[in-house]
Amino acid sequence: MIRFFLLPMLVTGVWAADSLASGDAYARFDPATTTWTCGTKLIEQRLELANGQFRLAALRNRATGTEFTARADSDEFRFVFAGTERTGLSGDYKLKDFQISRMAVPKASPGIEPGVTLVVTLEHPQFLISLYYDIYASTPRTPMGMIRKWYEVTNRTAQTQPLTEISMNQLRIREEFVRRLSLHWWQGGGAQRGTNEMHTEPLAGQRNRTFDSMSGAAGYRTDSVYNGSATYHPYFVLDDPAGGEGIFLGFNYLGPWVAKVWDASDFHGRGRFLVSSQLQLHTEPLAPGASFEAPNSFIGVYKGDLDTAGEQLQDWQATYKWDLTREQYLWATTIYNGYWDDPRHKQRIDLH
Repeated sequence: MIRFFLLPMLVTGVWAADSLASGDAYARFDPATTTWTCGTKLIEQRLELANGQFRLAALRNRATGTEFTARADSDEFRFVFAGTERTGLSGDYKLKDFQISRMAVPKASPGIEPGVTLVVTLEHPQFLISLYYDIYASTPRTPMGMIRKWYEVTNRTAQTQPLTEISMNQLRIREEFVRRLSLHWWQGGGAQRGTNEMHTEPLAGQRNRTFDSMSGAAGYRTDSVYNGSATYHPYFVLDDPAGGEGIFLGFNYLGPWVAKVWDASDFHGRGRFLVSSQLQLHTEPLAPGASFEAPNSFIGVYKGDLDTAGEQLQDWQATYKWDLTREQYLWATTIYNGYWDDPRHKQRIDLH
């Protein structure tokens, strides 16, 4: 059942419902604190705009009560615009508008409650940034704790500006929680030794880990990686085995990328732990008034073990993504992109 809470407000000429729910997915806005809270019965996140800064103020596993990001200054996005680093915490943001809407019912699952989408648009003197959040409702089989995110940057200046170092995931975790975690990552899908192997590292002993899709893994030459998932899969799990819970995250991009799981306190002095991913080898020349849409990423929480996380991800794919809309690939011999790391094609985001 869809529930509408009719408490409209006027935001820069746009009437927006303060709250909406579809199944167990929900999003609501608090105008007194300029915060958005969204989630399901398994996950809840709170986004905050305060003093010109935008942050992920809370990320909670509702099944266990664990709070992952409070007081960690999780800045939610990062990129370099016109040669200057911009993050949620770099500041000078004002709210332009927001919308909360019901997601479309996927072709593969007619009749289900799909969930809700939240869009928050912020004004900066040099650019606009619109952040999109898809909050997926639980299915009859699986409690869903997944939220998909992407954002769009629009150039407000009078000159073409370079847009680089574009983040996909950007998450900062409470230090006291990090000490309990193990990192799980998977070697990529190339036809070399160790393909698809899982590797596990306790974060208590290894605090800085960088995954570069161009680096090559054991058994690979650096010039024999085939696409952005050949060396490493774009999927990572931070598991708390003692607590029986964790976080999983990934992204939808098969061009060159880098992911960092590392202690950021060495550079910022705040004792916060960064988990991030970003595009590599891409500079977007953003013309005045032009927009660039970053690849989408996802984050999820789970109660249980790695199988619980995997079952949730697979049910999300089967329920929401297997809609047979990629007809152009159905009769092709391959969907392999032979130009993914060719410098002449590095600007072709559509290839990735």
